Amino acid sequence: MVTIRLMPTPKTVRYLKRDGIDVLILETILNFYLRYIDTRKRAFRYNIKLDIDCRKTSSEYYFKHNEFIIAGLKQTGAESKTKAARLEYLLSHLMHEFRHFVQDRIFHRDVSEITYEDSDVRDGNDAYYDNPLEKDANRFEDKSLPKALDLYNVMKKAKIRNVDQFSG
Repeated sequence: MVTIRLMPTPKTVRYLKRDGIDVLILETILNFYLRYIDTRKRAFRYNIKLDIDCRKTSSEYYFKHNEFIIAGLKQTGAESKTKAARLEYLLSHLMHEFRHFVQDRIFHRDVSEITYEDSDVRDGNDAYYDNPLEKDANRFEDKSLPKALDLYNVMKKAKIRNVDQFSG
């Protein structure tokens, strides 16, 4: 069984706080999916750095490095007028990069299977979209995003408060 812990950078903490996004709920959603993907009895825990970088034009996960880099909204031209739209953008990219983490750490796919360049990603070339790892990540993102948004909203409403304090 693999579990992850998201370790947001200070810049990311400010971004999430501005939009009222709870990193613990994001982490819970990813671990929910991991529980169904990896059923081994031996436990592994990965601390994953979460960085939202407004200068980036595309989100990234580097194989063998425990880091999710989410591209800035303005650089990608995404709609960002509402908190709900920014949450959907964040979850969409997070689920995509999460799938690359799963490909790397659970399915043991190799970085040599990535046959495209950064310019292919920027230009939206077929070399990027036809890559089997990207096809899998895009399919996973499309299927998991609606459920992840539902899970986030339900957990946000049902958030438990004041359980970390002794009241005896």
